[in-house]
Amino acid sequence: MRWNLFETVQRHVGCNYLSDLQCSQYRPVIKACVKQYTAQDFPQREWADLHYYLLQTRATEMTAEAIQQELLNHL
Repeated sequence: MRWNLFETVQRHVGCNYLSDLQCSQYRPVIKACVKQYTAQDFPQREWADLHYYLLQTRATEMTAEAIQQELLNHL
C-alpha cells in the first residue's frame, strides 16, 4: 500500500491527527520529511495541497519541484 503525501508526513511526524501538522512545533520535522523525498515521489496535486494546508497559499500553477522548494524555504 502506498501512502499519499499527507499520510507520509503525518506518519513521519508521529501525529494522531492531520490538523496537528499545522502546529509550529512540528515544522522542523515536517521540513526534514519533505527534504528526504524527491518531487517525483508524489503527484504535483499532493504537493500543492500540502503547500496550501501548511502555508495557506495556493501553488497550483507551480511544478512539484518548485512547490517542494517553497515548502523547504518556508517551513
